[in-house]
Amino acid sequence: MYRPGVLTCYIGLLAGAATGNFSAAVITRSANTNPHYDIMDTGSALIQAATTAIDAEDVTAACLPTMNMLRVLNLRDQALKALEPETGGASVEEGEGEEDQEELTKSNTAADIAKLLAGTAAETCEKGATADAKTHTGLVISFEFSATFDCGSLIQGHFSTGLSHIQESNFDPATGTYDTGKAPFDNLSASNVANIMWSKSTKASCAVTKNCKAGHNVLYCRFVEPITSKDKPFTTELYEALLQRQAGSSSIALPSIAITFFCAALLLLS
Repeated sequence: MYRPGVLTCYIGLLAGAATGNFSAAVITRSANTNPHYDIMDTGSALIQAATTAIDAEDVTAACLPTMNMLRVLNLRDQALKALEPETGGASVEEGEGEEDQEELTKSNTAADIAKLLAGTAAETCEKGATADAKTHTGLVISFEFSATFDCGSLIQGHFSTGLSHIQESNFDPATGTYDTGKAPFDNLSASNVANIMWSKSTKASCAVTKNCKAGHNVLYCRFVEPITSKDKPFTTELYEALLQRQAGSSSIALPSIAITFFCAALLLLS
């Protein structure tokens, strides 16, 4: 015969277990049926579905003629050697050696860096407006997502603005170095001038983001043998030639057909 106290204890334990299971069942049932959970899950799924990766395309052929024009045209005996396109593509062709493969890998980084500078998603391209050359040395130009991409106009506009900024800062080419943390090269346009006119650069590759739905797209050009923070961007003679050229014309902009003839002449002379 069971003692009443023991029986009461068993009943209490069973009731507690049943209550615990019932509570768990209620919580589980509530989570499964509560419409707010469905709304949150659906919202998260929509956000994930709406995020599009930023894409970029190679625009070396469109940008190199303008940069070479700036390095060569009307600089007399201070003209620099024209930049060559950095080898690149989607794959290495049969017969290409290790050096070609190395250059191929390097050229692909122009697109990667352009995407990094623009942001994390094509819906916002939230970093594009403040993109600079402090982390990735090279030419950097941002422009509104709705604007038509014209590499020649973008580069020429930045070059003219940048050179004026350098001149106004009383820059001394004999002592001044390329320091993006200090004036004048903390200004992006001025930084672009230094990158374009760096005499030791031999090749370049350019890429631009192409699917930003808001914010700013980014043009990025990578140079082989780029300028460093310890380098002096120009000789005194080259700097004076640049200022004289700019003073002689409000703009050195040329129509695309003129740039084409200029590049053809360079090819014939090389």
